[in-house]
Amino acid sequence: MQNIEALPTRRDDSSPRVWSISYEQIAYVVLAVLALVLYFASLDVTPLNEGESRAALAAYRFVHPTAPGEALVAPSPALFLAQATAFNLLGNDEFAARVGTALAGVLLVLTPVLFRRALGVERSLLLSALLLGSPVLLVSSRGSSPAVWSALLAALTLWAGWRYWVDRRERDAILLLVFFAGLIFLAEPGGVIMALALVGALLIAFVTTPAPDILDDEDEPVNHLAPLSERLRGFPWLLAGGVALFVTLAVATIFFFYPAGLTATGELLARFVNGFVARPANTPTFFPLGISLFYEPWFWLLGLAALIWAWMRRFADFADRFAMGWLVLSLLATLIYNGAGAEHALWLTLPLILLISGLAPALFAPFEVDEAPGWARWMVVVAIFALLAMASIAFEAVARSLARFGMLQFTNSQVDAINSIVLIIALAFIVVGYFLVRSFWESDGVPLRGALIGVIAFGCLTSVGAGWRTTLSEAGDPVDLWQRRAVSQNLNLLRASLLDLADRTTRGYTEMQLGVVTGGDPLIAWQVRDFKNALLAGDAASLRGEPVILMPAPPVDAPEPDLGGAYVGQEFMIAQTWDINLLIPREIPAWWTERFANNRATTNTRYVLWVRQDIYDGVSAGDPAVR
Repeated sequence: MQNIEALPTRRDDSSPRVWSISYEQIAYVVLAVLALVLYFASLDVTPLNEGESRAALAAYRFVHPTAPGEALVAPSPALFLAQATAFNLLGNDEFAARVGTALAGVLLVLTPVLFRRALGVERSLLLSALLLGSPVLLVSSRGSSPAVWSALLAALTLWAGWRYWVDRRERDAILLLVFFAGLIFLAEPGGVIMALALVGALLIAFVTTPAPDILDDEDEPVNHLAPLSERLRGFPWLLAGGVALFVTLAVATIFFFYPAGLTATGELLARFVNGFVARPANTPTFFPLGISLFYEPWFWLLGLAALIWAWMRRFADFADRFAMGWLVLSLLATLIYNGAGAEHALWLTLPLILLISGLAPALFAPFEVDEAPGWARWMVVVAIFALLAMASIAFEAVARSLARFGMLQFTNSQVDAINSIVLIIALAFIVVGYFLVRSFWESDGVPLRGALIGVIAFGCLTSVGAGWRTTLSEAGDPVDLWQRRAVSQNLNLLRASLLDLADRTTRGYTEMQLGVVTGGDPLIAWQVRDFKNALLAGDAASLRGEPVILMPAPPVDAPEPDLGGAYVGQEFMIAQTWDINLLIPREIPAWWTERFANNRATTNTRYVLWVRQDIYDGVSAGDPAVR
């Protein structure tokens, strides 16, 4: 019997295999599902803005050579490839124009899983959660911004570089150079800025590496860059460079079927140089920094806490030194580079989130045996979240009253006094609660850890709400800081009217005779993209007599244009711009929290859809498309 028991036991292959799933895997699945919902839900509801329309037209006219209008140079080769692929596979609507970049945003949210071995499980998870909570990333991804592609390529460059540093494998070196070349030549002009920031931050992290405690010769200077130099000497430059060149050319030319695509790469580099001297229209000074402070104030507050924590630890972690250098260089870029737009606030978001994630080991580490029970931290989290919600609601009410009535009526209002008291009480409870919890458990860790987790949760939730409001519910509001030229939902009505006219005149086929005065506006050119017989002209004189004419609305006091016959017209407002200088100081809190402004005077872009009288008479009297 003993001999039998001593024999090794063989596994029965017929027995069922037991699968298990960890809490980490569940967390990433939840994050992935939330990202898919946030980035893909109602993606085609809002019209394309000016930049989106120009990029989408370049890809659409490549896929459909018979489309009206001349071929355009794509602003981003990577975006051009994504949109051309989507137009071939998914159709030619707004969803197809945006789905590729939205998917890139989802992938960017999940990229921290690639760094779990370098950063740790807790830090990688927190990094993903913070990326999901970033309104800048949400709005940029749903707005088909090429900056999302540069951010994704930057993250993949860091991953491939870390893999090569650890394993020194040839394939990792190839990936590193492929992603880095894509960041410079295939993403957008801001990708060059991000590439330079990554290199600079890496050098800063190496130079600031603490010297070893014991040296063979104390008089010999320490070469902090020696490990980096050693890796660079062993780098397979010829092979990796050849592969990177091949991939760059293949993507830029859509796998060599579109040689003219190389023009986009040259144009990208030219716009990068031009961005140092030229600023886009309606763009304030230091725009990306303003966007970051406006939409992500909680991240800056948490970044300050992470900076203090890293300083107390003397920046012992390489990732913290790298994140700090990256943030400083990106901040410098926002101050000196004029060609940056709202989406380039990602320059600040990525290093800021990486710096904040350094708090994860301290936040989620178990307490000491005699310090506090495990539930104490989460009790503080719930309390902080509730107090912050109370303070936020009261602050919005106070800001709204101050903006509407001024200080005089504000001080005489009982409602405002109540909200002010609630705000003060909530803030006081936060301060007093810290000392109460600290004295009860005789530990700073319990209140500080719970408070920071609560701030992270509240900040991410409210930030997502702000991003969702900007990208969907208030997408046409010109008062929103992101919307330098807010596109009106009337563009959807204009498109529906054109399709309805086509349905009644050419039995649903987009072959209706249509004259369009675009004025160079890509918003209008995108709406008539699939009307094969559309005539895009520079003035109305060359369109006289056309059955349907779409042209800019004349000034208010100007007579109706002479179109060579009797026409019936319908006016559409397609875009609005608002001057931020119209704000007065007391309105700033309400504008920041609720996009409120007393003076909402805007400059409007309007178009009129003219239908020739005989065509209009052929349409039933109850037709809502033209009246």
